Amino acid sequence: MNFAATVIQRKYLAYKQRKCFLSIRAAVEFCQRHYRSVLVARHDRRDYFAKRRAVVAIQATFRGMQARRQIRREHEAATIIQSHVRKHILKLRFQRLRWAVCTVQQ
Repeated sequence: MNFAATVIQRKYLAYKQRKCFLSIRAAVEFCQRHYRSVLVARHDRRDYFAKRRAVVAIQATFRGMQARRQIRREHEAATIIQSHVRKHILKLRFQRLRWAVCTVQQ
């Protein structure tokens, strides 16, 4: 009878210890899962911001290139306009001079 009681007590204590161990292990696994998810989220966040910085740099470079191209076109257009205005002024001056010469010669 004493042996049977010892076996029952041993089985019960083993069951109780096993139950406690499993609950602690489940808690530890939950904490590990949570921590690993935090690490993955942190890594993903770093990757996202690195890619975002790269994209913003590329966009800024492209927009700067477009702006410089537009300024160059506008400058070339202004140069052409100035050239035409100077040509027109010189043409008017030449016509006046020609008219004056013709008037003096008559």
